[in-house]
Amino acid sequence: MEMYTDWNKWKKSISRAIDIGKIAGLNDDTVVKVGAKIGDYLEHNFDPDNPQQSLIKDLWEVGDDEEQKALASMIVKMVKEDE
Repeated sequence: MEMYTDWNKWKKSISRAIDIGKIAGLNDDTVVKVGAKIGDYLEHNFDPDNPQQSLIKDLWEVGDDEEQKALASMIVKMVKEDE
C-alpha cells in the first residue's frame, strides 16, 4: 500500500478511493463503515507519515467505535470538499 508523506496527496488518494466506492454502488454510510475498517487496519499496521496523520491516529486510538465512525465520516467530508 502506498503511503503519502504529503498531506494533500494523501487526501487525494482517499478521495479517489471514495470515488471508486461510489462507482461500485456504495452509499455514504457504507463508505464510512469501510473507512472505519481501513482505519482499524492502518492503526495496527502503519506508522503515520506526517503530523496530520499522527493526529488522526491519536484521535482514532482514543475514540470508541462511534467516535471512530464519526472521524471517518469527517475525513470523507473533508476530502470531498477539497474536490
